[in-house]
Amino acid sequence: MSKGGVINDIMSAKAPVLVMPSASYGGSVGFLSDLVNFYRYTYWLCCDYDEMTSFSMTFAKKVLGKGEEYLRLKQFKHCEFEYEKDNIIIGKVLEKIAANNADTLLVIDGLECVNNKTFDSQLEFLLKKCPKNLKIILVSKRFVDLNYNNLDVCPKVIEPEEEAAAPTVTLTMKDRGILSEVSVLGHADGSFCSELFPEARSTLDSLAKSCPSLVMKKGADLYCFTPGVFEAPEEKAKEVKKKFALHLLRTDRAIAALDIAVKNGFFDLVDLIVDEILRVGDESYALVEYLRFSGDRGFEEEYAVTPQRKIIFAIKRGFRKDFRRMTALADEIVSSSDKNSFLERMGHEIKYLAYTFSGQYRVAVEYARTILHERVREEKSAYLWTDILCRLPEAIKKCEGEVIESDFLLYESQFESEDN
Repeated sequence: MSKGGVINDIMSAKAPVLVMPSASYGGSVGFLSDLVNFYRYTYWLCCDYDEMTSFSMTFAKKVLGKGEEYLRLKQFKHCEFEYEKDNIIIGKVLEKIAANNADTLLVIDGLECVNNKTFDSQLEFLLKKCPKNLKIILVSKRFVDLNYNNLDVCPKVIEPEEEAAAPTVTLTMKDRGILSEVSVLGHADGSFCSELFPEARSTLDSLAKSCPSLVMKKGADLYCFTPGVFEAPEEKAKEVKKKFALHLLRTDRAIAALDIAVKNGFFDLVDLIVDEILRVGDESYALVEYLRFSGDRGFEEEYAVTPQRKIIFAIKRGFRKDFRRMTALADEIVSSSDKNSFLERMGHEIKYLAYTFSGQYRVAVEYARTILHERVREEKSAYLWTDILCRLPEAIKKCEGEVIESDFLLYESQFESEDN
């Protein structure tokens, strides 16, 4: 089918959800860059680029930005209660899209890259609750295995456009130099490409128009490169990836930076990133979520020689139910760190998590109470311990409310005095 035929087929489809069995780069889905021009609002989630350890929060950030609404949802996500928080967050974002009352397109591509056990249920909820003014396109190289019986309308399968022969494009040596470096990333934002080469944006924009099978532009400033066309030497490729990880860290994408650092063995960079995650504070929740689904690659104990790497390894041991080792590592982190430092507080949080992961909720609450009573009285700053405080309600609930509520009034009054 021609490009125009595919676009017409998508826009005329009555089904709110469409599935494309295709790879997610320009040679297969380059027409999507033209399709977005027909919609008032367009949101594009790239599963092999965006942070997918928490789909609900990534979706919320795409639609809401980093404003007050997003921050409220983030706070809600971090409070530890047993109910479908992700579905509630997705529902709130869909309400926002529906309230705009304008034609909206959501593209989610690279679904085959997702390694998150909670993703499928969240995606099913998103498709089921899709408002009338939203059209969703799912792009995946493999079958999107969902429970389609839960949907009111079965998604329509759209065949990708026929790949025309790539036009002959004359590339200068400088153009080839740019592509050989940035293309090792698969995806890269324009600001990073410009850090490497000041003229990169104009070069890539020109190629995206003249040869979308080589470079595809997704959204306003994200470039996708067809794999296998240009290759950089191994050392140069690692250098580019390390620079990209640092760029992500500077642009508030610490978890994505950590993923690159771990996968490529940039262990000195891992320490730097973990320090930044702990400094930001509420990102420690995102760290735990990331480690839940990231697999074991790069987390061998032989590399856990610094407190930062011990934090990562300890949490991974917890998810593998090795609670004894998790607790021992937490004690090592606490004993080797300065009192009241970010590292020491994370050590206490990991020990608290070891108790809750193993079902010892009463022990967890008593441990938290001991730490909080001592430290909040000393520091007069309860907010420094919000990571543990936000996890407490569920633990208290699970030990059947036996902890005396007045024991925690100190922290409530401390928060009130700080707000004033």
